[in-house]
Amino acid sequence: MKVSVIVPIYNSEKYLKKCLDSLVNQKLKDMEFILINDGSTDNSLEIIKSYQDSRIRYFEQENMGIGAARNRGIKEARGLYIGFLDSDDYVLDDTYLKMYNKCIRDDLDIVICDYFSENGSKKEIKLINFSDTTLEDSPNLLMDIPLSPWNKLYKKDLFTSDELFPVGLKYEDTPFVTRMFSKAK
Repeated sequence: MKVSVIVPIYNSEKYLKKCLDSLVNQKLKDMEFILINDGSTDNSLEIIKSYQDSRIRYFEQENMGIGAARNRGIKEARGLYIGFLDSDDYVLDDTYLKMYNKCIRDDLDIVICDYFSENGSKKEIKLINFSDTTLEDSPNLLMDIPLSPWNKLYKKDLFTSDELFPVGLKYEDTPFVTRMFSKAK
């Protein structure tokens, strides 16, 4: 398995179909999609059940927050690399293929991709311009990139028990991404 993508889900029925469609249509086929339903009370479960794709692995838990949902996904992941996608987001069909190929070609622990932000009919592209580097070589890196986990692909070897997401903390992604970057070569 090349890539595991973890999707925490909580009352996402408005966006979930677009998110899941973007995953099952990925050009990289050796993937799994780990869906963690974090106690949704809307129709998210029905949307998930409508997909008959063997790459989807579905887990339910009581509502414990996004950090706990992502942690559950990390424990279930079987891929060489792990990515995260929020249930109200989507990716282009070649996103994980390009990111995985970059990781393999350049022997990277983490790869970061550009992203765009939609606000109604307005789309704003966020460009990240830097070359292969480390946090040690580029200490301002954490100031120059978004500290969210969803536009990155992480080598599974980086994950140890102390690199999981804090539970019950708002902006739990900041300490997680910071720790991952401190370990990455």
